[in-house]
Amino acid sequence: MKPIKEQYLVSGFLALFLIHSVQVGVGMLGFQRTVVKVAGYDAWISILISGISLHLIVACMYLLLKRSDGDLMHIHEQLFGKWLGKALSFLVALYFIGLTITVLRSYVEIVQVWVFPDLSTWGITLIAMVFFYYVVSGGFRTVVGLAFFGVIIPIPLFLTLVLPLEYAQFINMLPIMKHSVEELFLGAKEATLSFIGVELLLLFYPFLKNKEDTQKWSQLGVF
Repeated sequence: MKPIKEQYLVSGFLALFLIHSVQVGVGMLGFQRTVVKVAGYDAWISILISGISLHLIVACMYLLLKRSDGDLMHIHEQLFGKWLGKALSFLVALYFIGLTITVLRSYVEIVQVWVFPDLSTWGITLIAMVFFYYVVSGGFRTVVGLAFFGVIIPIPLFLTLVLPLEYAQFINMLPIMKHSVEELFLGAKEATLSFIGVELLLLFYPFLKNKEDTQKWSQLGVF
């Protein structure tokens, strides 16, 4: 893979904000309900299972990326050859298109339900697409800048999750492990929409400076 020019690279610690920003999104608004439906009061264990799994997945990604010294498309061609590799990369592209449509539609639905119920779906979708195109056309560094502020600015909102703990009844978490292991893993699966996004590391890894030392920042972003 050809080396990327210096002006297109970003500092390695920004991997934290890239990982964090793609994970914290619309899925955060409703994952509690879907996980609790399966795992009940043991749902917190399902979340821990999801988190540990993601940490292991990121570690595996770094092993793969360091050995290939390239991105996902480069890895596909190394392992499967030119044509099959490109076919697999095309399937990955379709996956990201589907993921983008899912997230965009979810944001539009939020605006329609909470703010403008009479607003047409296509109207707000086109406005959002113009904004996203403007950001993406500015290059990878512009996307990273948006991700950085997208993490920093909402930080005070996390206090809204802490303050209600004053009224929490932690005794309701007992007895622990009331649900089967299968139900706990099914609960972890229900949290998938909230936690997917780390796979983008396979694409932006070559754009990080000192990329071999960025795993700690990526893992911190997942945490």
